Amino acid sequence: MRPVALPVVAALAAASLASSAAPAANRAHHRTYRDPYGDACCTEDITRVVVSNIAKGRITIRITAPNPTTGDVSTDYRDIWIATARGNYLIREVDDTLNYVLMRSRVGGGYTWAGHVRSYLGGTRFTFSITRRELRGVSSFKFRIEFGGGYTPSPYPYGPGSDFAPDAGTWSYRLG
Repeated sequence: MRPVALPVVAALAAASLASSAAPAANRAHHRTYRDPYGDACCTEDITRVVVSNIAKGRITIRITAPNPTTGDVSTDYRDIWIATARGNYLIREVDDTLNYVLMRSRVGGGYTWAGHVRSYLGGTRFTFSITRRELRGVSSFKFRIEFGGGYTPSPYPYGPGSDFAPDAGTWSYRLG
């Protein structure tokens, strides 16, 4: 058997590293969060949230929220509150159009437009996507989701027909 020349081995090793490094820009860093089923009365019940980002800068929030098995269902809004070291943001629908925008909180109150949101709503899954640049290049953020609308009979502790995820406080996400 003939020995393999060192330059050939080095070239193969370099090609192997290059091929495994190339998709790294597209490799997603993701984290899954859970919210209890059955804590929403009259709106979609948020049960699972997956947040991911790719090195190219797209941040995606995927929400699973089946309809509750009892009561009338009415979802008038789906909000995602995002807090960063460089400002607070809100993803919200524009005038019942199923088009969502990213808004940045202004000092003194109110919001100003900060970017477009790619959104997909299908069945029990909701997907919202923004860019890292729109959040001013932060490395982490905290967030809370609220789906709501309709009427909440007692003993549900939330606002009128709302489901929060998490139920109290916020979740944290570090961009990869």
